[in-house]
Amino acid sequence: MNRHLASSEIIPLEQLLAYYPQLNVKKKYFVTLGRPVKRKGFSWLLKEVVPHMPDDFQLLMIGPFNKKAGFTEKLLRVFPPKIYHLITLFLGYPSDEREIRHLLKENHIRKKVQHLGKIPFSHLQSLLAHSLAFLMPNIRVSGDMEGFGLVCLEASISGTLVVAAAIEGITDAVQDKKNGILLQSGDREAWINRLEEIMDFSAEYQKDAKLYQIFSRENYGWEIMGQEYFKTFKKLAYPKSSLKLVHSKEI
Repeated sequence: MNRHLASSEIIPLEQLLAYYPQLNVKKKYFVTLGRPVKRKGFSWLLKEVVPHMPDDFQLLMIGPFNKKAGFTEKLLRVFPPKIYHLITLFLGYPSDEREIRHLLKENHIRKKVQHLGKIPFSHLQSLLAHSLAFLMPNIRVSGDMEGFGLVCLEASISGTLVVAAAIEGITDAVQDKKNGILLQSGDREAWINRLEEIMDFSAEYQKDAKLYQIFSRENYGWEIMGQEYFKTFKKLAYPKSSLKLVHSKEI
């Protein structure tokens, strides 16, 4: 996501039903976004959190997703677990896809979760705008770390409440109760309790989201981030020792 829709461009929820009839507008919903790799924590969320949520809970999963196993997936499954893990990491392969596919077939999960696959940018931004929160439930996976949580920032800058795992690069982008909510990675009870609270007190949390939006824009806007990147690259290109040498020659 590298641009934002104006509020006037947000598509009404009722109109989105024409594209996504599986969406239940009577239910409050949360959104996840991204490739189905293990570290994103999508299967963890489905397995550990979703079954314990109330009946009016709804999760929309967005991002590339194959509903059936392809040739590559079947081929990779032939390798021993350690080799499979290394290959999938190297290829950036959707290592969580099989597990997600299996979980979505379970009745107690299927009633609360819809995977929309890839969708147009305007639809994504509109669904985020109408959601209770954007979720990023990352978990620890050996050899596969999350980088800078840019997606969290994009969601926050757009005015969407962000609830994310306090892990790795996400904490560089999200500051707890300043531009989002950080929860302990893999803590099932913490996630269940907070999501239920957001559902029960959605109006209060939406007010918080607007304050978080201001903080993100003031501290992580594209212009500010561009300047910080420039400063970092400049330091790398001209370390202090080199700068002193340059100055001495100029003198």
